[in-house]
Amino acid sequence: MGPNGAGKSTILKIMAGVLAYDQGEVLLGKDVTRAYFAQHQFDLLNSDQTVFEELLSVSTDESQTSLRSLLGTFLFSGEEIHKKVFVLSGGERAGSCWPRCSSGQPISFFSTSPPATSIFPPATSSRWP
Repeated sequence: MGPNGAGKSTILKIMAGVLAYDQGEVLLGKDVTRAYFAQHQFDLLNSDQTVFEELLSVSTDESQTSLRSLLGTFLFSGEEIHKKVFVLSGGERAGSCWPRCSSGQPISFFSTSPPATSIFPPATSSRWP
């Protein structure tokens, strides 16, 4: 928490590996993978593809079953995974971006502002202020 211009977004971008820093170093823990959800993340989606095809385009070794399960945690189940990106609402588009960021790996989430919509899977041990 801090006032505007204090560097909250800057430090998160440095931690995510998207922004270079002047001095010091960023050390990642064992088996830590970084992902960054930018405000322009929606622009990276191919609107002619389905939600499932979008996830397949960035996944590596995950099975289709595990990818479907991942989409299910973001409220895409059954035939909804075959929706074309261009027909999704704003909240659904945001929800379809998160699985792309995590690629099936557990992620910790840091934000400079609270979420505007309920696009996050339920957490068992954390709460928003």
